[in-house]
Amino acid sequence: MNGICDTAAFLTCAPARQRNDPQPDSALPSECGLAAENSDLYIGGLAKVRGGTTASYFSNPWMVILLTPREELRFGKALCGGAIITEDHVLTSAVCFDTYGSHSVVVRAGDFNVDFVETSFEEEFDIDKVWIHEQYKELGKYDNSIALVKIQRKNGRGFRFNERVRPICLPSADDSYENLEACSVAGFGSRRQSDQQPTQPREASVSVVSDASCEERFGGSALFSSTDICLSDPSGFISACPGDLGGPLACTAYGRKVLYGIMSAQTSCFTSQLGPFKGVRVSKYIRWILEKIDPAS
Repeated sequence: MNGICDTAAFLTCAPARQRNDPQPDSALPSECGLAAENSDLYIGGLAKVRGGTTASYFSNPWMVILLTPREELRFGKALCGGAIITEDHVLTSAVCFDTYGSHSVVVRAGDFNVDFVETSFEEEFDIDKVWIHEQYKELGKYDNSIALVKIQRKNGRGFRFNERVRPICLPSADDSYENLEACSVAGFGSRRQSDQQPTQPREASVSVVSDASCEERFGGSALFSSTDICLSDPSGFISACPGDLGGPLACTAYGRKVLYGIMSAQTSCFTSQLGPFKGVRVSKYIRWILEKIDPAS
């Protein structure tokens, strides 16, 4: 509750519009974006972001953690977050692979406490392939910072879907971001520069900031483009920090949770007045994602 810099991994918002099919393409799992009932499944002792609420075991079953050897990371075990979109694929940030190659990173699903194996739902996968967007860093340091990860199957299967591990829906390419309100974020990021990451996720409420305001905040269109989404909270003390990058912004739309954004790197994570922070606008990359997950790829 008293941290300066808080976490960002998941977003829940008001519906943007209605459609009959929860997915924009038949290649994606139709049973997506459905979390188990959380009302009586809360876990005590969870660290909270400033003004945040307690998360539960089952509220974000599409969340994965990208892990690398702990001694190599300054702030803890979690290198990045990510979101399950198919039995074999995860969306995350391209920034996550700037330092570490795919062979030194594993993907863990079904986790709630990074220091312990809590249940049989928790499972780690090696990475088979990573697609970094071809225009990553083309116009700026974190421009097009999106990556698609394909996991290495175990015994002929990928993620085993259950109440702790489920895919999230993807938006359509033409989905509007104008009605994304009453949003909340959560993640494993450090709160202060000297802090280690929490072992359990934290949550806090945020709002979508207008594109015009974000262009002004980040110094013009060179640092904020149509492929970005901008978020803030009323206190101005929430941002994406180490461990949060790559984590999904998941909005409630069409009666499901939909992946509208991926958290990208921030330049002001540990400053005293953070202001808006950015994510990647997933709707801009739907065609790219579908091309990569094609079985012929």
